[in-house]
Amino acid sequence: MTLQEVTVLGSGTLLSPGDRSCSAYLLDSVEGSVLLDCGSGTLLRLNQSNLSPEKISNVLITHFHLDHASDIPSLLMFRWLIEHTDGCVHKKKKITISGPVGLKDWYSWILIRMEKWIKELDVQIEEIGSAPLELGGLQIEAKKTFHTEESVCLRLTDERGSVLFYSGDTGYQESTINAAKEADLAIMECSFPDTSRKPGHLTPSLAGKLAGEAQVKQLLLTHFYPEVLKEDIIKRVRNYYTGPVFIASDLSTYRIRCSL
Repeated sequence: MTLQEVTVLGSGTLLSPGDRSCSAYLLDSVEGSVLLDCGSGTLLRLNQSNLSPEKISNVLITHFHLDHASDIPSLLMFRWLIEHTDGCVHKKKKITISGPVGLKDWYSWILIRMEKWIKELDVQIEEIGSAPLELGGLQIEAKKTFHTEESVCLRLTDERGSVLFYSGDTGYQESTINAAKEADLAIMECSFPDTSRKPGHLTPSLAGKLAGEAQVKQLLLTHFYPEVLKEDIIKRVRNYYTGPVFIASDLSTYRIRCSL
């Protein structure tokens, strides 16, 4: 799979108004479709983007908070319903869910609480540890973030050397800077105003500082709580980062490489 474009399915949080769903980002190509996180509202946004959830072959999860992972059961239920339309059992399509260490335990918890239908699906669970994960021509690296015990950020590299960085939820830290180093596009959370910093999250200035130190080529800001959208985000980012900056909006598509 080559990294060409990313479509924002969710740029908000559980407190966002209806124009912003929770965290989810779509990488779609002829080789397959990959989701980065799958927060509440993802299934609706997939349908609005005219991509059937059935086409999703891989989901990468950064952590297990509801605004990043709560639509996983809905996505799986959709696939089961498609496979059992008209009372007939159709060919199963495998879906791989990858994420931080702890994912297997989290998925086991879901299995216990769902009905037997979920065990009829072809679901593969992959934990990303210290070694990179190979996935359809992509190399995926996960680095720990200071948000939850399990949370990670993700660095995706394709066979051409294009790099997409996704911060998940993170504070400003050295490991995140290293993971984002010289990324063609960095999708970075920007949760709260500079005047209302919260542990384990970024503000506009912190996101700009992180992007500047990592020397990313483009910066896509996302994961907005309502109060941060009241300030001039780009002005604050510009104190630290001079490259292209975008304010993510749901159902918008962004190029990963500037040269495309």
